[in-house]
Amino acid sequence: MTLENVTLMTSNDARNDSLDIAIPVNDQGSAKNGTIVTTTEVLIAGARLGMLPVSVIGLCCNLLILLLVTLRKEVRKLTVSVYLSALAIADFIFCLDILRWHLEWADMIPMSWGDIYCTITNFLGHFATGLAHWTIFCISLERMTRVVFPFRAKTLLTVKLARIVVIVFVCWSALPNIARFVFDHQIPLDNTTWICWTLQTDTIGPLYQNLVRILIETPPVFLVIVINCITVVKLRAHWSEMKKMGLKERDQRCRSGLHLSQQETALTVTLVVNGMLFVVLETPYLVTEFMVHYLSSEDISELHFVLGNIFKLVSGVDHTCNFFVYVIGSGMLRREFGAIFCCNRYAPGKEGKARQSSPFAGPSSKSTDEIQGSSFTLASVTTHPSHCGSSNGDMNLHEGNTDK
Repeated sequence: MTLENVTLMTSNDARNDSLDIAIPVNDQGSAKNGTIVTTTEVLIAGARLGMLPVSVIGLCCNLLILLLVTLRKEVRKLTVSVYLSALAIADFIFCLDILRWHLEWADMIPMSWGDIYCTITNFLGHFATGLAHWTIFCISLERMTRVVFPFRAKTLLTVKLARIVVIVFVCWSALPNIARFVFDHQIPLDNTTWICWTLQTDTIGPLYQNLVRILIETPPVFLVIVINCITVVKLRAHWSEMKKMGLKERDQRCRSGLHLSQQETALTVTLVVNGMLFVVLETPYLVTEFMVHYLSSEDISELHFVLGNIFKLVSGVDHTCNFFVYVIGSGMLRREFGAIFCCNRYAPGKEGKARQSSPFAGPSSKSTDEIQGSSFTLASVTTHPSHCGSSNGDMNLHEGNTDK
């Protein structure tokens, strides 16, 4: 059993004196209370049932990301492949976490697993949340760097540096959450009802958990939208400069009929919506958990637990859809992903030609400078075809480079 089984009622008879947490009101309660509890249980049941398909879809999608990064050599050369791998692993763990929320609600987790189960699952869930948030921040920051510092991007953004950054954020997300092995426990409410929670009688525990939440999980949620807005402003300034230099019209002719103005609109909408969705889907659960740890036991109502379950589901949707945002939304990554399932078998020496004719084929050149395409739905960040010439006014933003 988990938080959905816990309701804080005003009746002293229903209160657990030792832990100051009340168990659910049974059918012998008043009609009014019975209606409230029934409504609460329905809402929680709906959220927990929704967690099953969301978690399964999320697990499959994140496995596909790992499959793409593992099997496609062209993708492994990109710095973003390091961040995508870390994001997929973090989201995979998070989807397992919401799956166990469903299993606990379905009484499929035995109470005998005790504190070990609670501490490990709580640690992994919050570690995955922090790592996923900071990885998305890194992806957005890398994208902004390629726009703001296009000529230094090749030296600033390397695969080696990306790996170091990921290791730093793995430690940044994991080490503070080790304290959960001290503060989190399996708290029995009766013979069959229990929760994995921080003891409310321990002041240090809830305070520390909220401090970790403020420093680890929350900042990247709001930084991402700021970074994306900066990227949009800088890109639009660049396009304006291109137009003044007479390069915009030439650039339009080199983009297979897709007008740059359309790309400007698509890019602006994509970046702003990307940041807004991240904030909208993640903030409610962070705020709810903060409030539940901040309030005393007497102030925690059943509404907090209902909202906690619903917003956990909403957060799960965000961790599930990253595959569609960063892989399906990227022209180059989408082509590489399609190439995984392409059943054609190329004859020796003819692979490059066949790949060029394949609608799913990615770039065939071995040069990473040419391994480009739309970067996470950034349709305007592409390589200029060779027949279009080059100019110092053009901004060629590379997806990554091969520096080890």
